[in-house]
Amino acid sequence: MPSRCLIVEDHEMFAQLVGGLLRSSCDLEIVAIAPSVAEALAAVDRHRPGLLILDLDLPDGSGLAVVEHLLGLVPKARVVVLSAQASQFVCPEALQKAVIAVVDKTQAWDVLVAQVAAYVRSVGIRSASLFSLERLACLTGREHDVLRLLGRGEPSKTIARALGLTLSTVETHRRNIAAKLGISGAELIRLAVLHNLSEPPPPAGAVDLPD
Repeated sequence: MPSRCLIVEDHEMFAQLVGGLLRSSCDLEIVAIAPSVAEALAAVDRHRPGLLILDLDLPDGSGLAVVEHLLGLVPKARVVVLSAQASQFVCPEALQKAVIAVVDKTQAWDVLVAQVAAYVRSVGIRSASLFSLERLACLTGREHDVLRLLGRGEPSKTIARALGLTLSTVETHRRNIAAKLGISGAELIRLAVLHNLSEPPPPAGAVDLPD
């Protein structure tokens, strides 16, 4: 499902260009374009977007009011500030976690696309990982052992030694885990790391690496 994005920009033609570009380049759903603080607040209430593309200087006030309102409803929402005065922008400390990029309107389109694409990829990884985490119950005890050690950054050879298995058996477990969870080998590593699978309450039969 595409990420939901609200564009807050009072120049309609520019906003339409930004929306079209991000929709085609970054797999975003542009839920609304708001030209003012008042309309942006209403759009936030209605759509609860995960991403805000924000001009700071709006006809009826500062765009930062929209950020504060959005975070009250969607604490994990993220913001890309798109402003003609980007170089002068000082992000309030309370909003620093939410503001993932500040892009000047004079910069090339590629700069904006790169920042938004990075956000979309991160959301995709988290969503896929959360979905996969719900399916961990299908793994065997030994597969949990392998996954836990993968989450600690251990290579297959070290895992084989720790579990008393052959290298080929560990590789088979890795393939089986990925197949059961419906993810690729690279996503398997990200899943383990993102969800701190190196430190869960270990299932029966779990082992630790020898000192």
